[in-house]
Amino acid sequence: MTNRTSASRLLTHITSSNSYVDAKELADGQIARLEFVQIDDERIVAQLRDVLDNPSKDWMVTIELGRSHSFTARPKLENSSLFLYVASTT
Repeated sequence: MTNRTSASRLLTHITSSNSYVDAKELADGQIARLEFVQIDDERIVAQLRDVLDNPSKDWMVTIELGRSHSFTARPKLENSSLFLYVASTT
Protein backbone atom coordinates (compact mmCIF):
# COMPACT_ATOMS: atom_id res chain seq x y z
CA MET A 1 0.00 0.00 0.00
CA THR A 2 1.38 3.39 -0.88
CA ASN A 3 0.56 6.52 1.03
CA ARG A 4 1.70 10.14 0.86
CA THR A 5 1.92 12.37 3.92
CA SER A 6 0.09 15.62 4.70
CA ALA A 7 -3.02 16.20 2.64
CA SER A 8 -1.98 13.84 -0.12
CA ARG A 9 -3.90 10.79 -1.22
CA LEU A 10 -3.33 7.08 -1.34
CA LEU A 11 -2.23 6.37 -4.89
CA THR A 12 -3.06 3.05 -6.48
CA HIS A 13 -3.63 3.19 -10.21
CA ILE A 14 -3.28 -0.45 -11.22
CA THR A 15 -6.50 -2.14 -10.14
CA SER A 16 -4.98 -5.61 -10.32
CA SER A 17 -2.17 -4.73 -7.89
CA ASN A 18 -2.11 -5.80 -4.25
CA SER A 19 -2.00 -2.17 -3.14
CA TYR A 20 -5.26 -1.44 -4.95
CA VAL A 21 -6.94 -4.48 -3.41
CA ASP A 22 -5.66 -3.50 0.06
CA ALA A 23 -6.90 0.07 -0.38
CA LYS A 24 -10.30 -1.09 -1.58
CA GLU A 25 -10.68 -3.50 1.35
CA LEU A 26 -9.66 -0.77 3.80
CA ALA A 27 -12.15 1.66 2.25
CA ASP A 28 -14.92 -0.95 2.32
CA GLY A 29 -14.30 -1.66 6.02
CA GLN A 30 -13.09 -5.21 5.34
CA ILE A 31 -9.78 -4.63 7.14
CA ALA A 32 -10.33 -4.40 10.88
CA ARG A 33 -6.79 -3.48 11.84
CA LEU A 34 -3.92 -1.84 9.99
CA GLU A 35 -0.38 -2.85 11.05
CA PHE A 36 1.70 -0.70 8.70
CA VAL A 37 1.76 1.32 5.53
CA GLN A 38 4.67 0.80 3.13
CA ILE A 39 5.81 3.61 0.86
CA ASP A 40 8.02 2.27 -1.89
CA ASP A 41 7.92 5.17 -4.35
CA GLU A 42 11.53 6.41 -4.62
CA ARG A 43 10.45 10.03 -5.18
CA ILE A 44 8.27 10.13 -2.08
CA VAL A 45 10.90 8.43 0.10
CA ALA A 46 13.55 10.88 -1.17
CA GLN A 47 11.32 13.85 -0.32
CA LEU A 48 10.75 12.51 3.21
CA ARG A 49 14.39 11.62 3.86
CA ASP A 50 15.08 14.91 5.71
CA VAL A 51 12.31 14.35 8.24
CA LEU A 52 13.46 10.76 8.69
CA ASP A 53 16.65 12.06 10.31
CA ASN A 54 14.68 12.30 13.59
CA PRO A 55 13.02 8.87 13.91
CA SER A 56 12.12 9.45 17.57
CA LYS A 57 8.99 11.38 16.65
CA ASP A 58 5.78 9.55 15.78
CA TRP A 59 3.78 10.79 12.81
CA MET A 60 0.04 11.35 12.55
CA VAL A 61 -1.15 9.75 9.32
CA THR A 62 -4.59 10.07 7.78
CA ILE A 63 -5.70 7.98 4.83
CA GLU A 64 -8.82 9.18 3.03
CA LEU A 65 -10.69 6.28 1.43
CA GLY A 66 -14.37 6.97 1.49
CA ARG A 67 -13.87 7.87 5.14
CA SER A 68 -10.87 8.97 7.19
CA HIS A 69 -8.52 6.42 8.74
CA SER A 70 -6.16 8.21 11.16
CA PHE A 71 -3.37 6.71 13.20
CA THR A 72 -0.13 7.50 14.94
CA ALA A 73 2.78 5.79 13.23
CA ARG A 74 6.46 5.16 13.84
CA PRO A 75 8.41 5.78 10.63
CA LYS A 76 11.26 3.44 9.76
CA LEU A 77 13.35 3.32 6.59
CA GLU A 78 13.98 -0.28 5.51
CA ASN A 79 15.53 -1.40 2.21
CA SER A 80 14.71 1.90 0.43
CA SER A 81 11.05 1.71 1.51
CA LEU A 82 9.47 3.78 4.24
CA PHE A 83 7.35 1.81 6.67
CA LEU A 84 4.85 3.55 8.92
CA TYR A 85 4.17 1.13 11.77
CA VAL A 86 0.85 1.84 13.47
CA ALA A 87 1.33 2.86 17.09
CA SER A 88 -2.30 3.76 17.83
CA THR A 89 -5.48 4.56 15.95
CA THR A 90 -7.82 7.48 16.48
